[in-house]
Amino acid sequence: MTLMKASMSIIQSKMRTCMHLATTKQTLVNMTASTSSSLVLTHTWKELNNMNTTAEEKKLMIIKWDISEIVKYELEWRKECQADGEEALEGYTDEEHETEIWNDCYLFARETDQLEYDLDMMLDSFNKEKKPYKVNINNFGWRNQSGSKTLDYDINAHYFLKAILPQTECTFIITQYKDRIEILNYHHDSPTGETYYITLEKGEATV
Repeated sequence: MTLMKASMSIIQSKMRTCMHLATTKQTLVNMTASTSSSLVLTHTWKELNNMNTTAEEKKLMIIKWDISEIVKYELEWRKECQADGEEALEGYTDEEHETEIWNDCYLFARETDQLEYDLDMMLDSFNKEKKPYKVNINNFGWRNQSGSKTLDYDINAHYFLKAILPQTECTFIITQYKDRIEILNYHHDSPTGETYYITLEKGEATV
């Protein structure tokens, strides 16, 4: 196995600039362990086709980004490889593992690429009518501001997130419902979380 390294500053800069998203399969399993859902899991999303909707509204897809979870499960995977006798990891301490994980920009880039692909799938599924997106937010940041904006129907996942989320390190969950997408976002100015509501503009579809 080849262990790839890069500067931590590059990772942080890329994540803050592009508002990267990623998650792990295990994270989603933990999030839904208490439900009776039939799950179809890929890297960063799940379909809840058979969810019991008596307790809550049906969720069609969920995407999560949490840096600490990525590092946690990458560390567990490396330790399993080490226990299985992987020579490249022989003698590593947990601290050395974590240092290499944080310095592995390829890991975060790979997670980001997959996540953006999955978010594009969500947007395509949600906006079949090709209408502009309407974004609303209340109590944003430490000033508790409110506002709204409109985004073009053909915006891709990368610029969709960049246009909505604050340019800082974020942890968030994106949930698709039948009539809206919600983004629950946590960052240093909103440690208890803030919610963005994305709907489709009324009127004619864009041709």
